[in-house]
Formats: sequence, C-alpha cells, structure tokens
Amino acid sequence: MNLAALSLNNRDYKTAEENFRAVLGMQPKNYEAVIGLGVALRGNKKIDEAEAQYNAAQKLDSANPSSYFNLGLLYQDYKGGEKPVLQKAQEYYRQFLSKANGNTPDPLKKEAEKRIKDIDETFVALAEAAKMQAEAEEMQKKAEEQQKKMEEEMKKQDAAEAAAKTQADAKGDGKTAPGAAAPAGKEGAAPAAGTPGTQPPPANGAAPAGGAPAAAPAAGAAPAADAADAPPADDASADKGKKKKKKK
Repeated sequence: MNLAALSLNNRDYKTAEENFRAVLGMQPKNYEAVIGLGVALRGNKKIDEAEAQYNAAQKLDSANPSSYFNLGLLYQDYKGGEKPVLQKAQEYYRQFLSKANGNTPDPLKKEAEKRIKDIDETFVALAEAAKMQAEAEEMQKKAEEQQKKMEEEMKKQDAAEAAAKTQADAKGDGKTAPGAAAPAGKEGAAPAAGTPGTQPPPANGAAPAGGAPAAAPAAGAAPAADAADAPPADDASADKGKKKKKKK
C-alpha cells in the first residue's frame, strides 16, 4: 500500500495502478486503495474507470467525503466544460463540504469552496459569451438582409435602365436616317422637277419641263411636225424669183 501511495505521489500512474490493484486483490474493501486506484486511473486518462472506482468507494463508505471531492474534480477537469457537467461538479463539491469532518484537511475544504466559486464565474462568462454570440448572429442576420435588399434594389435599377435603353433604341429606329429616300406622296403624283427620266414626253415637240432636252426620235420615225404644212422647196424658190423681178 505504501509503495502504491509513493508511486502516486511521484505521478507514476502506471506503477501506482498496478500496485493499487495488487492491494485490492488482497483487500477488496480497502477504501483508501479503491480511491487510490481511481486517482491512478484518472492520471492514466481512464476517466470512466476512475469514476467507477469513486462510486465503488461511496458504496463502501458513503460518509467519507473523499469520493465526493474526487468526483467533483473529475467532472470539472476531465468531463468537459459544458454547463450541466460543471453543475454536477458543483453538486459533488457541496456534498463533500457537507460531509467534511474533523479529519478533513482545511486546505481541501478551501479548495472545494474555491472550485465552486470558479464554476459560478464560469457560468457568468458562459452567459456573457452566449449573449455576445446571439448579438453577433443578430447583427450578421441584419447585415445579410441589408445586403440582400441592396442587391434587389440594384437589380431593379438595372432592369429599369435596360428597359429605358430598349425604349430609346426603338424610338431611334423609327426616325428617317440621313440620306434616305423621302416617303412617296399620294398615288399618281408627278415626280419632282428636273429629275431625269421621270417626266412624260412633251406634246407637239415642246421642250420638257425644267429645260431638259427632248428625247431624240427613234430611228425611222416620222418627224414630229406634219409634212403637209411645210412649203415645197420649188415653190419657195419661185417666190424668191418673183420678188427680185418686181424690185427691178
């Protein structure tokens, strides 16, 4: 037993575990050996086995405060930092203090009181952290909503600008482009003066409107004037001879 306790004090948990098991093999109801084995198992990171040993010690002597303190220590330092686990640790510390007696070392009682206070402060810190987390999540949610709203507004603005541009382009396509032909007037209207090839042939050899020369008659066609109206060439010469004799 002394060798097991010495190994435990030197934090040689493997050797301590072997020695305490050897003691319990001979003295199964040795309370100190059961607690010592639990501490050695805890040192070897065998948390569930250590808890089983502490519970076994309680069954051997429920009035002894040692098992309660060790259970509180196990839950606070080795079972995680969740609130229910820490509350369980506080409960064990309080049971330890309620069962403390004249044989209980004062430093151990002060340690239990300090640990209870530390856990209370941890609860305050956890509550503050949870509050800050909730506020941060709320701010993040509002920021995301604002961002989404801005994106929707930008989409609406882009859509409105695109619609206005489409409408402007449509109006521009309806206007007469520079240099394009003017739309035709009423059916049967005369073309503009001076436009070649667009006027009807002049009547009786008259010059076409706008001073454009009349089109030449086709080959073999009759002259525009009637041949019967022109005086014969011989008659014209006779008239000229008569006039000369009279002057003489």
